Amino acid sequence: DGDGDGDGDGDVDQVYMKLYTFDPVLEGKLRQDSEISVQKWPSLIEEHVLQAQLDAFTELKRCDIQWTEQPDVVRHSYLTKFTDALPQDDCIDPVHAIMMNDHEQGGVLLESQMMPGSFIRIQDELSLWGDELWINDRGHDADSKNMVYGNWDEVPYQMKRVATLERDEGVESDVDVYYKRKIVDENLSWTVGAKFRTAEEYEAKMAAVGGVTTKMNQKQAKK
Repeated sequence: DGDGDGDGDGDVDQVYMKLYTFDPVLEGKLRQDSEISVQKWPSLIEEHVLQAQLDAFTELKRCDIQWTEQPDVVRHSYLTKFTDALPQDDCIDPVHAIMMNDHEQGGVLLESQMMPGSFIRIQDELSLWGDELWINDRGHDADSKNMVYGNWDEVPYQMKRVATLERDEGVESDVDVYYKRKIVDENLSWTVGAKFRTAEEYEAKMAAVGGVTTKMNQKQAKK
């Protein structure tokens, strides 16, 4: 959900977004079919909403996002720290985002979805190019201040485009248009799901980067 403010000439200077989460039952269904999300998710969402007679989305209060063409000097400082990693051949100018509220308090206070009853403070900054997305998100326990997720050294996740969507000409319909996923970076196809890798390949790839970030953070915090 977004809204934009322009200068009257059709150029949008900033876009505001609200974040939503699925209800837990629907989220479980979507996770089960995450590898075929293009084909399955629209019908799963429609079916769930009709059967449950409820809103499948819940707004995350105060988690409003602001997108701008100009990065925030302080909160997007990773752009100047990791210049060697910046996309060099992307033909699309980047846009940048921040989570707008409660930054001075350490982030927006939300109940943990993994541990109901406990609360975490979350902060996000993002930068988006045509084929790359950087996410500097982290969460800290509201009481202990210990990091729950994110990178201990404030290195953003640097995610490159692995796939794109193209029209599925093999499906005939007079009403709907169907799409399928097209891999555009074979070197990263193993990240898409189990159908695109072996178990051995996945273990080797994850070991090469030190495992999941939570374990890396825990190890570094003890040093």
